[in-house]
Amino acid sequence: MPFIAEVAPLIERGQKAGAFRDDVPIAWHLSMLLAIAHAASGELASGRIAEIDVEAAMLSTALRAVTR
Repeated sequence: MPFIAEVAPLIERGQKAGAFRDDVPIAWHLSMLLAIAHAASGELASGRIAEIDVEAAMLSTALRAVTR
């Protein structure tokens, strides 16, 4: 199942529960999460971020972006 199909229901539930921002559409959240993953991949490949740090950087950035 593609990423968008798996994550969209999670975002929708989070918005309905008041845990995730609802001032932007679900599609925006999904695009932003994909952009973070692509950015992390590029930074990791370039050596500008260490493999040990990339997961925490992605997670903290994504959580701060989607939560209220």
